[in-house]
Amino acid sequence: MSTVWERVTNMLSKALWKKDYKQAKLLLWLMPAAGFLFLVFNRMNELILSPANMKWKLQFINKGSDTATIYSFGSEFTYYRIALAVLALGVAVLLIGMERRGLHQDFTFSLPFKRTQIYLNKWLLGVLFILGSVLFTNALDVSVILLSPYHDYFTLSVHVREVFRSTLILTAWYTLVLFAGTFTGGALTQILLSLVVSVLPMGLKSMLGSFLSVYWPGYRELLNPVIRYYWHYLSPQVLVTNGSYSPTSLYLFVISAVYILIFLGAGLYAYSKNKPENNGKAILFPGLEPYFLWSAVVCGACFTGMVGKNFTAPYYQYQQNGASLYAYGLAFLLGGAIVYFVLRFLLKRRFKFI
Repeated sequence: MSTVWERVTNMLSKALWKKDYKQAKLLLWLMPAAGFLFLVFNRMNELILSPANMKWKLQFINKGSDTATIYSFGSEFTYYRIALAVLALGVAVLLIGMERRGLHQDFTFSLPFKRTQIYLNKWLLGVLFILGSVLFTNALDVSVILLSPYHDYFTLSVHVREVFRSTLILTAWYTLVLFAGTFTGGALTQILLSLVVSVLPMGLKSMLGSFLSVYWPGYRELLNPVIRYYWHYLSPQVLVTNGSYSPTSLYLFVISAVYILIFLGAGLYAYSKNKPENNGKAILFPGLEPYFLWSAVVCGACFTGMVGKNFTAPYYQYQQNGASLYAYGLAFLLGGAIVYFVLRFLLKRRFKFI
């Protein structure tokens, strides 16, 4: 038992905690402020500060008292979750990407701590503020509802589920963007990679569907409809912005938990292996550059092929001469070539401004 406690206290070193907190304290404290602004204030305006809206609510509730609710099936929590996700991205960039500038990372690595311990401290700092912000925001939201004329329609299970849901989803998102910082050489590339990955599963579905619709029109019959429906929920962007409480909620919880486990482990490994001399490069690991390059080329080619096919669709939709195939193929080759030469140029250079 004492050994476990010693590991925990060592991991939460005061020196590391103070250093990381000082780097990101502005964005960290903006989290509860954003929760108040985007959820609590909106709830106050809806239930207390807006007499016209209050009168409409009362009339609506009186018409159907058995099914009346003051909640919007979870959608009212979407805006504050998006705000916290944006701030979590900023915190991750300050703790990883911006630290690579100057000699800040050299100072961090010179401290008598393992790199895995340093990384875990950064992760825990963000997760604790996410949890605290979600709890604080929902506690204020509950207070507003209980003090409003609609306190009889308060439902505790909605808020319990929301605390669990938002904490898990935002932790998964923060874990992902923090990992992006261990893979890239600067703040700008960390942001770009995070944004790309956030929509990548949904984008892959669209690009693959466009490719198969041109070269294999009957592909939809071979795909399970359930897989087609749930696939886009793999996108972190959908996890954050999806506001409805539906049967997919359990699926979203599972996906979030898997993201946390995978990207936390990957981040710990990458942070312990990256070399400071590669700072400023787009990718910190030279051995992975060819895989990254060709993956980006294929995605870029498929994306431009999809755009080319959709752009020229009005001109060939009534024709049966293979125009869609030629439009897709030309855009595919052109887009792939552009991405290849641009990325090859960028990967060979070091940029101080990122």
